[in-house]
Amino acid sequence: MDEQITIRLNGMRFQGAYGYYPEEQRLQQEWIVDVAVHFHAIHALRSLHDTFDYELMYRSVKQLMEQPAVLMETRAQEIADMLYDQLQHVAHIEVVITKPCPLLGGEVESSQVHISRTYAEK
Repeated sequence: MDEQITIRLNGMRFQGAYGYYPEEQRLQQEWIVDVAVHFHAIHALRSLHDTFDYELMYRSVKQLMEQPAVLMETRAQEIADMLYDQLQHVAHIEVVITKPCPLLGGEVESSQVHISRTYAEK
């Protein structure tokens, strides 16, 4: 049986000065991060050691999101890399970074970067 467990943290909100253009880098903007980690349940889950600590996941994402970045695509890749390094039995990671009300010269609700990675079993 190939069973997968998914852990999600949705709507993590951070403030940061990100962007390619100098005016974006001077503004504190809101960023919303959603993360889904799918892993192989190769044994019974009885403790945090068998799964992944939500608090650790949040702190790790927060630490990266508090650092300046030019491209959110790069930050999404860095989050996926960091989570992969911390996890055991990871099968798939998804990271979505949403920028509410991007400065595009018109009315736009949000822009998003979505990275989705599938890994071979470790």
